[in-house]
Amino acid sequence: MPQAEAKALLPSLTTEWEDLEADREVLRTLAAWSERFSPVISLEDALAPSSLFVDVTGGDACFGGEESLLRQACQAYGEHGWHVHLALADTVGAAWAVARFGSQKSPSEKAASFELLNPPNAMVRHETETPNKNRMFLLPPGSHEQGLMNYPLASLRVPESAVHLLGQLGITRIGQLSALPRVQVAERFGASVLRQLDRMLGNVSEALEPYHAKPEAVASLAFDYPIQHRTAVEAALDTLLIRLETILEKRQLGGRAFECWLFQEDMDPLCFECNVSRPSRNAAYVGKLLHAKLEGVRLSAPIMGMQLFATITEPFHPAQGNLFEVGEPVEMSELSRLLDDLANRLGPSSVMVAEMVADPLPELACRLTPAVSAAEKPPPKPVAERRRGNSRALTPSPFGGGLDVYEYVSRYRPLHVLPRPISIDVIALAQDEPKQFRHAGVEHTILQSLGPERIEAGWWRDHDARRDYYLVETTEGSRWWIFRSLHDGQWFLQGEYE
Repeated sequence: MPQAEAKALLPSLTTEWEDLEADREVLRTLAAWSERFSPVISLEDALAPSSLFVDVTGGDACFGGEESLLRQACQAYGEHGWHVHLALADTVGAAWAVARFGSQKSPSEKAASFELLNPPNAMVRHETETPNKNRMFLLPPGSHEQGLMNYPLASLRVPESAVHLLGQLGITRIGQLSALPRVQVAERFGASVLRQLDRMLGNVSEALEPYHAKPEAVASLAFDYPIQHRTAVEAALDTLLIRLETILEKRQLGGRAFECWLFQEDMDPLCFECNVSRPSRNAAYVGKLLHAKLEGVRLSAPIMGMQLFATITEPFHPAQGNLFEVGEPVEMSELSRLLDDLANRLGPSSVMVAEMVADPLPELACRLTPAVSAAEKPPPKPVAERRRGNSRALTPSPFGGGLDVYEYVSRYRPLHVLPRPISIDVIALAQDEPKQFRHAGVEHTILQSLGPERIEAGWWRDHDARRDYYLVETTEGSRWWIFRSLHDGQWFLQGEYE
């Protein structure tokens, strides 16, 4: 159903863009967290996975049995805000089917599925009240074959096309499908239908591909005796930096953010961090930044141990260095080193860079962002590609060159664009074109002008913008970028060509 039609039927409907990769990343994080219940965790093999498979074979005794394991898992997920359906069965397919479709059945069919219990407290996600409670199902060994016969075919994890084709023939339940001749099922509906049926019933084993979270890039030191002197802490930090450099080199990674933890005796641990503008694993370079941060850390108690993390890593592609190069790493430019030094000494919000934004209004087409940030962001296009020379020497005059106004203004924007347009007084007009204007108490006579360039944008904001832009050249030789608001006819100065 189209979104417009759905909102017409239900005006209170809220819609959000689906981000499959973000959903997978959340599921991966949940899989890493779920390793407390079993070392074998697998993600559902689907375009939009929404399930985890946990192999608890032989491990339920560590939790007091299968029932106790389900209760503890349900409570743990609920405490973290997850709304879950948990099922424990002999086969992967049976557990998936019961978790997905066990709550959609009639009371008699639920009894056949051996529904275990419903927790007394409703577990909701995102603090949203919901009538659905977390549910848990336990199928005793050997009971899944009879208990699943009344389940729908969609519980087999087969393509929707096969479910639709079988439904047209009146086959909607697993029991009906299992009663058909196996040879004809494979020939008419594909081998995958028969294979999934055998996996669910345990006739064919289904191996899980364990998911392993990316190991942390961390180097650790535990001291035999607590250390108190700052020089010893600095020496230990140098040792950790060398170890972390080796770890990152083996994984062909570079770090963008680093954290160092100092574990104090009988006190909370201390943490200091640094960010770099480009991925780096050079121990000397990162060490210089971390040592500068360590200078501001007060050591209140003896240090029992230290850990150094590369909290954000990226693929590292080292550049070819000179034959006799020594000292600073080749991957860091002078500008990058300067930005890193300033940002780590003054704070990330103190060193900003301009970033282009896709906004039609000139005053909103640029924003300031931290020059050194742990979050990865796409690099802006080179200035040369955006403007192709925007200085007085490289910017050709638009007058007499045969350039169309739209061609010129799209290629040559003024270097100096005001963050907010300034009101000016146009004191002379000719055929709706400005001939003279007053700015900051000084009158300027326009020798020639180019325009108008119409910009209409912002209708999704509180107020829209409708403007006619003119590029004007005064008798003094200066060039200005001015516009007239079509709402009230007021004139404004937007920028100046240098």
